[in-house]
Parts: sequence; C-alpha cells; structure tokens
Amino acid sequence: MTFVRALFPAYMLPLPKYVALRPERAKLEVPSGVSLSISSICYTKVKYKGNYCYIVPSSLIKERIFWARKIINLFSDLIKYDSRREISIVGIFRTFAQFIRWCDQRGLNNVLTGDKDKDYEAYRLYSLFLTEKVSVNGNLILTHLAVK
Repeated sequence: MTFVRALFPAYMLPLPKYVALRPERAKLEVPSGVSLSISSICYTKVKYKGNYCYIVPSSLIKERIFWARKIINLFSDLIKYDSRREISIVGIFRTFAQFIRWCDQRGLNNVLTGDKDKDYEAYRLYSLFLTEKVSVNGNLILTHLAVK
C-alpha cells in the first residue's frame, strides 16, 4: 500500500452550472482560498501531512463518485446562496469528511455507496462514538451544533 500525494486541480466555488468534474481527481476552493479535498471522500486510504493530502489510488470506491458530485453541487449552492459565512460552510464539509474518514478507519467502507441502511448504521455508530468522546467521568457534556 503506497500513499501518493494527491495533486489534483482546484475548482473555485461556486461552480458555473454544468461543469463536468471528476470528483475523485479534484479539490474545491472557496473564494477566501481555503481548499476542500473532495477527492479524499472517494478513497478509503487517505492521510494528511501538513496541507497535503495523500491517497492510495487503489482504494478508490467508484460508487462514492456519484455522491461526491452531489456533495460538490451542494457546497457550490451553499457558497452561492446560503447566508452562513464561508468558514461555517468549510466547517460543515470538514465535519462530513471527518465522518467518512472515521468510517473508513473502522472498515465501514460501504458508506456513500447508495445503501441507506448502511449509511444510517454508520451514522448511528459515529454518534455513539462522539457521545462517548464528550463524556467526562461518566457525565455527559452537552454539545450544540448549529444547524440551519
């Protein structure tokens, strides 16, 4: 298993309508210059060193490409139409990517492949993981996520 640096072109959000992208070979950039590594959610073997993303090309899950395109459109629309600041939208993407990474690290590689039951089960397990993570001495610390 050899990690290679993902040197993919960056596309500025919001995207013009009808842009044909290969999400598994792209990164997104918001107007302030922050990059979103959309390609990383298409692979199960990903690691970061500094500002660089490294992937194992053979770990590509082709079924995720369809969903990555939908995610690109979603974030393009968020940048264009949503009233939230860019940094909040970037945070939403990074939180989502963190969920995908968590699933892949635990062998739940069937998320974002079209099986809703598997997606729900993975999300349930991730929620339990986060709940345990914020427990201190058996006492749950309440956290609040801003959701519009």
